[in-house]
Amino acid sequence: MKAYPLLLIFITILFISCNSRNKISILYRVNPFDTACINQLKLAQEDIRNNNLVYCNYIGGPLCIPLRPEKEMDSLLRKYQIKYQDKILPDIRHEFYNDHCYCELMKEKIDEKYGRNFIDSLLYKADSLYITKHPDNIFENTGFNDDWDTQAYFPGDTIDESYNHSALQRVFNSKVKYPKDYRYKRDQKSNAAIYLTIYIDRTGVAKVKSFSFLFNDSKTNEHGYNLKHRLYLLNLAKNTVENTKWIPAKIKNMGVNSIAEVTIKLE
Repeated sequence: MKAYPLLLIFITILFISCNSRNKISILYRVNPFDTACINQLKLAQEDIRNNNLVYCNYIGGPLCIPLRPEKEMDSLLRKYQIKYQDKILPDIRHEFYNDHCYCELMKEKIDEKYGRNFIDSLLYKADSLYITKHPDNIFENTGFNDDWDTQAYFPGDTIDESYNHSALQRVFNSKVKYPKDYRYKRDQKSNAAIYLTIYIDRTGVAKVKSFSFLFNDSKTNEHGYNLKHRLYLLNLAKNTVENTKWIPAKIKNMGVNSIAEVTIKLE
């Protein structure tokens, strides 16, 4: 029984120690052999003494895409005499060397002066301003600067997947009446589907922009055998999509125009 209180005390000390370690300044964590980092810290300290704070926005990847609301963020930061600067993340980071000592110390000083949530609140406001200024932009969620926060939804969707709209599938299934000579899938490995590219504006109005069909029999390797019914199936899909008010994609809780790649499965 005596071991339990001791274990609890040890865990508590370990927890406090770990949290404290996370708060230790970069000034006391620098590798003494990392001369590049040491020089960066000297430069940062000099800039801080001269009241020249810098916010570093990290960008990475082969295209090095900058922050979407870069101009808005820069403008907001200037009100606090803080400069905006893009910093490229290296593809490979060395275990014992730090490429971002200047920016880390700057972040510490900004957090210390304005609070830890300060930058996040400015980023939120900057993105909101950007969306307000660009109401006609179309967002496609490609992983670049056109990502939305939440995708567009067909009313009643229960699956959070951009291509799979469960409510749309249910409504389509309730309406479709397959022709007598329609050829059904023989097994789960066969494919039958309509692929739609849908434009959904910021108010929820949807329009089918393009489409394609896939019919594939896994056993016979036949393709396209139901294409004679594509006009009926496409019109039904388009009417279901376009005659319904969608919940638009959103960024910072504001509706935005978006493109959705949607699959409707067929029997």
